[in-house]
Amino acid sequence: MLQPVIRKTLSDSAKEKLRQDIMSRDFGSSGKLPPEEQMAKDLNVSRVTIRSALKDLEQEGLVFRIHGKGTFMNPEARRIRANLGELSEFSSVIQKNGYAPRMRLLRVCTEPAAEITAKWLHLAPGAELIRVEKLYYADEAPAILSVAWLPRQIFQEAPTERDWAARNNFGLLYQQAGKIVTHDIVELSSASLQEMEAELSQSSGMTCQSVLCLTACAFDQENEPAIFGKAFYDTNRIRFQLFRSQEGDGA
Repeated sequence: MLQPVIRKTLSDSAKEKLRQDIMSRDFGSSGKLPPEEQMAKDLNVSRVTIRSALKDLEQEGLVFRIHGKGTFMNPEARRIRANLGELSEFSSVIQKNGYAPRMRLLRVCTEPAAEITAKWLHLAPGAELIRVEKLYYADEAPAILSVAWLPRQIFQEAPTERDWAARNNFGLLYQQAGKIVTHDIVELSSASLQEMEAELSQSSGMTCQSVLCLTACAFDQENEPAIFGKAFYDTNRIRFQLFRSQEGDGA
């Protein structure tokens, strides 16, 4: 039986519980999931919450639904490691690629908001930001570099370096500002190692010649921008996959 959901972020918790169960459980040769009513009972949530969670999982490609027959696990989904369409913390991305993660805090400082950052965060140019640089290792090899900017005004007291080193950015944002990141907008591009290093206060130690750059703005539960940042991935170690479905009749 599934374990009941902790009622903090109900729909996200239900989706995560379902995802874990689908990825680890044997549903037989048909791959058919239990009825929505049974899943709602197991998770102690409403059927509306279950339907919402299943809709999200269907968009991710983890399940598919056949009208009149039910919901089925997509067996191909178990081959997907890090899903580009899923908002995941960096250590989780590293684990899904088969490595042991470790994080090192490179720098925390305050700086005035540049024009593009201020625009994304709905701030006036020059507003005070907290800049956080973190380096994530995959089996002790540098694999992901994160540079994030957060409005200083959302914290009553500025978190310490120890705080930033102890928790991921999303977790600290929730713990000290009460903000839950629910979604983000992402732009993908490539960058040379030299271009990435120019963003930093110290060398990352990466040896790849180019990196995948994800520039993103993350929004909270009230649809307010909370974090703007760039993440650089060594694609020799970190790979993403994306499930896409055909819309219409394909003609």
